[in-house]
Amino acid sequence: MEYLKPVSRKELHLLLKKKGKNLRLLAGGTDLLVRIRHGKESPALIVDLKGIRGFDKISSNKKFISIGPCVTLQAIAEHDEIRRNFPALAEASRSVGSWQIRNRAPLAGNICNASPAADTLPVLVLYDARVKLSHSGRRRILSMKRFLTGPGKSALRPDEYLSEIRLPLPGEKRVLFEKFSRRKGLDLSTVSLAAGIFGRRNRVRLAIGACAPIVKRQTEAEDFLNEHGLQDKDLELACSLLQLSPITDLRGKAAFRRHIAARLVVATMKKLREDR
Repeated sequence: MEYLKPVSRKELHLLLKKKGKNLRLLAGGTDLLVRIRHGKESPALIVDLKGIRGFDKISSNKKFISIGPCVTLQAIAEHDEIRRNFPALAEASRSVGSWQIRNRAPLAGNICNASPAADTLPVLVLYDARVKLSHSGRRRILSMKRFLTGPGKSALRPDEYLSEIRLPLPGEKRVLFEKFSRRKGLDLSTVSLAAGIFGRRNRVRLAIGACAPIVKRQTEAEDFLNEHGLQDKDLELACSLLQLSPITDLRGKAAFRRHIAARLVVATMKKLREDR
């Protein structure tokens, strides 16, 4: 196994073009190094991104906040502009693992792993986040809906890397993130939820994690609530429209996940209703 640490985008592009499928990118390593240690992966080359200038930066313009591929979850949780404009993303980032893990793991890694239980994905879906995928002479900007293709699968090609995460401004403050897990810390979600009310027309948005192969908007339940309102009976009826296909694993049975998802939706929407 070979290890290289490029110091420029140009050098990285050359490595991607030359090595392709034989390499794995390292931004934090909290998942990759564990898989290598357990024999689940054995790449010929590891390319460390942390030496490339600007990859650990958060910046903004009038249209969006830009997050680099090496920005850690802890940096996001503590960043003033993100906490002001996208407070639910700061909260979701803060919920991941331990303080040590958050100071190592980047948001880009949480996205590229494409785990249905990734805590930040429901919030990113709700905020209409975009990811920029780059290679020498080519770049693509995809929505989270187009980027996530299955459990552990994404639209990222072998010769590409996630070079930027974009959060469109102005941010929406009326979004809540909720997570149910077996214990309060250091555990993946049994169920996670991002729920919000957007725009002048107070349109409801819902995204649920760990209950389907990919994290996506719950459009049928959203449409029902947007048409009928947020009274208790409406919230209960909307839960029957949730499009869930959870699995049974050590974190919970499928039926339990369905029950928790419905209870989270009702409780969280009541909080948002009271804050209007």
